[in-house]
Amino acid sequence: MQKYHFVLYLGICLILSLSGCKSQKKSTEGSSVSASGFSSKNLAEASNHFAIDLFRQIQAKSDNLVYSPYSISTVLAMTYSGAKGETAEQMSGVLYFPAAGQLDPAEKDLKNRILSSDTLSGTELSLANAIWAQENFDFLAGYIKNIQRWYDAPLKKMDFTEDATREKNRKRINLWVEENTRQKIRELIMPGVLQANTRMVLTNAIYFNGQWMWPFDKHLTSPLIFHMSSKESIRTDFMHLTKTLAYYEDKE
Repeated sequence: MQKYHFVLYLGICLILSLSGCKSQKKSTEGSSVSASGFSSKNLAEASNHFAIDLFRQIQAKSDNLVYSPYSISTVLAMTYSGAKGETAEQMSGVLYFPAAGQLDPAEKDLKNRILSSDTLSGTELSLANAIWAQENFDFLAGYIKNIQRWYDAPLKKMDFTEDATREKNRKRINLWVEENTRQKIRELIMPGVLQANTRMVLTNAIYFNGQWMWPFDKHLTSPLIFHMSSKESIRTDFMHLTKTLAYYEDKE
C-alpha cells in the first residue's frame, strides 16, 4: 500500500506517516456543543495534564526549555479530528482527549476564550492555523470542512510532488509561520524535510507579547545563589520585587 506523509508544524516538528488516506466518507462535523458535555474547561485541564507529561519526557534533554503545550495539543487535535481506530485510541490516551467528534467544539471555544482575554494594554496575542494540502488529492471533504469550521484553518493547495514546487512551497509555509510569529520563528521547515509523497502539512502559530503588570526595576537586581538541585548551585542575578500579590491555593 502506498504511503503518504502528513506533516505537522508548530515550532516543534512532528512527522506522521500514514498508510493510505482513504476511509469511509463519513462526515466528522460536530455540533456547537459536544454531546458528552466536554467543555473548553475540560480541554484546558487535559492540555495541562499533557503539558506536565511532555515536560517530564523532555526536561532532562535541555538546560533551558521553552515550549507551547497548547500549540502542540492544537495541531494534534486537528490530526485527531480525522483519526480512527487504534490511532485515535492512542492519541486520546496521550493527549487526554475525549472520543473522536466530541473535541472540536471545545477547541474552538477555548481558542475564542483565550483570544478574548487579550485585554491588557500593551499585550498582543494571536493564534493561527492552516492546512497545506496536495492539490488534486482526494481528501475526505468532511474532514477538511471540519478543520475549517472548528479550527479556523484556511485550506491552501499546493504541489509537493516536484522538487522545484516543493522547495517553493516549503518557503511559502515558512513565510506564513514567520509572519504569524512576528519573525520570531524562521525557517521552521528545513530543506529536505518535505518529500515527494507529502500530502498535507498542518500548522499552528502562536504569538504572545506582554508587559509585566509591575515592571521590575533593573536597579533592584543583584546576584544570589540559585539552587539547581540538592547538590548543585550557581550564582546568578535575581530580580527583586516587594508586593502583595494574589495567589491560588487548594487542598492539595
